Amino acid sequence: MKRINSVIAIVLLMALAAGCSNVRNSKAEMTSGSDTAIGKTTAAETTAAATTTSETTVDTTIVFSMDAKDETETTTAETTVKKKPKEPVIKFSGKAKDVFTLKADSYYEGDKFVIFAQKGAKLRGDVPKNISKIMGDLEKLFNMSYKKTEFTFEDDWRDIYFGGSFQGINSDLSKVSIIILKDPEDDTIQTAFGNETTLFDTDFDPVKGSYGTVYHELAHVLRLRQGENMSSVLEEGVALYAQDKLSRKYKKADWDMISYVNCYGYSTPYSDKNLKEDPEKEFIRAATAPRSSEQPEYQFGIRFVYFLTETYGNDIIKKISETSRKYEFAENGTGTDIDTVVKVIKEATSQDVFIRFKKWVPGGWKKYCKDYLKYMKKFGL
Repeated sequence: MKRINSVIAIVLLMALAAGCSNVRNSKAEMTSGSDTAIGKTTAAETTAAATTTSETTVDTTIVFSMDAKDETETTTAETTVKKKPKEPVIKFSGKAKDVFTLKADSYYEGDKFVIFAQKGAKLRGDVPKNISKIMGDLEKLFNMSYKKTEFTFEDDWRDIYFGGSFQGINSDLSKVSIIILKDPEDDTIQTAFGNETTLFDTDFDPVKGSYGTVYHELAHVLRLRQGENMSSVLEEGVALYAQDKLSRKYKKADWDMISYVNCYGYSTPYSDKNLKEDPEKEFIRAATAPRSSEQPEYQFGIRFVYFLTETYGNDIIKKISETSRKYEFAENGTGTDIDTVVKVIKEATSQDVFIRFKKWVPGGWKKYCKDYLKYMKKFGL
């Protein structure tokens, strides 16, 4: 018995020694510029090799036999060496006066977001600081969180905008993906989809007088991370509401909101008369109508969200989001199960919510228009 144990111990020690040697040799090959079959590896080649793969795994297997029981046991040890992404990290100074143009697709990781910026984008040193503040203020405005939920998702923006780059960065969707493109100066529009928003570098230009588009799109992401798509009417209403509230909070002009003022000499393509007969039916029409100059989803949406917050409190969007999680939304080809959306809104508010909205509009929306015009006078309206 002692002899068998001695043999086992010797075999085991020999195997361990060979395994450790293999590990040392493998590590040496990964980290040093050693001689190769065609000469010595240059420093540049070593750096390139270190950044082209996300990780390297060294596998050492030890096998030994126990004669007494005629059994074989196998132990596998894995050593994973993490590699940094090959895309360069953006260094922001924190100062608005520091303006620079990216020479390559680059990224920056904050506490709640990751910026993925396109080559040629012109950025300022205070962009991350401003984004952090905006996201924090949006969370306070709606009493909601950018925390990841089961509804957090992304599309294939890495392939669409960056040729497949940035693989492995924020792949768990724990943070918001903020894509900043060089302004194409055409009819392309900024978007928000699930966990990501696509913005232009000019959206962060203080000369424009407002970060309005940034407020708008980040509000979309906040809402969409927390529940099902609640129709274009509610989603656009939430984003416009946030855009208006934050513009005033930061004492910035927001000329976009003039498009929704329909009193005191101003008019819009959308008529509030549409609400007089059947406001619930009008909600459904606005949510399912094709995009047009009338913009029913935006026009109905901003009125509706102002009404909701004034009538049911600032937590109402959060409550609607949480209520939506309890429902199964049907796939109907339009992207929105509008019947279920209506049920969710009524459960989170009241069964007569649309009737109450109809009664609120004449006085409530006129009051908003008056307040907005008064605010904008300081900017030369």
